[in-house]
Amino acid sequence: MNKYCPSRLARGLHYFASNSAFDIEGLGPQSINLLLDEDLIQDSADIFELKEGDLILLERFGKKSAKNLINAIQFRRVISLPRFLIGLGILHIGERTAQDLSEQFGSIDNLRRASFDNLEKIDNIGPKAAKSVYEWFRDENNKKFLNKLLKQVKIKKYRPQTGKLHGKLFVITGSLSISREEAKLKIQSLGGKTSESISKEVDYLVVGEEPGSKLAKAQKLGIKILEEKEFLEMIL
Repeated sequence: MNKYCPSRLARGLHYFASNSAFDIEGLGPQSINLLLDEDLIQDSADIFELKEGDLILLERFGKKSAKNLINAIQFRRVISLPRFLIGLGILHIGERTAQDLSEQFGSIDNLRRASFDNLEKIDNIGPKAAKSVYEWFRDENNKKFLNKLLKQVKIKKYRPQTGKLHGKLFVITGSLSISREEAKLKIQSLGGKTSESISKEVDYLVVGEEPGSKLAKAQKLGIKILEEKEFLEMIL
């Protein structure tokens, strides 16, 4: 993260705390911007150094909200490898790519030692993503940041999931009766993968209420459409 570009730093922190990455409840863009303005954080690793006393003194935080946020932060000290990779904000690395990298390398140590050739050979990892990952882990500033972050969090041992959805790629659009994160976790627990974008590689689009533009694109590509009832039957 580039601390010398405030807007870029803020965007990186917003992404780090987002649902797809570390998913820190209560740490939204407004709170992050406030913490930056008060110089309480300079990168995402600093989030884990925050104390209740730091927050209580700030506008918008009371004793209860400060405690809740600190608890939410502490809860995310243990994180899955795909979520950790997404949180790093590496260019071209989204949910699906993070899952593919985790499945191939199994640990952050193996990944940061990976050669460009080994990265490019992975299914669904193109030369742009391979180059982005390779260069990110060799940047000296990123190395320092990564070591700092790893002192604050523990990455769960990655265990590839196998099940009836193994090898299937899902995208979700619209609102479901369960949370989107819960749906993604269930898909992944059954061996499937998730993505945020529609492409010809997607096997299923799960459609909830008020679906977005992904539905039309999926129909154009001939992707199988699953209504919520059919999807829930599939994952049970």
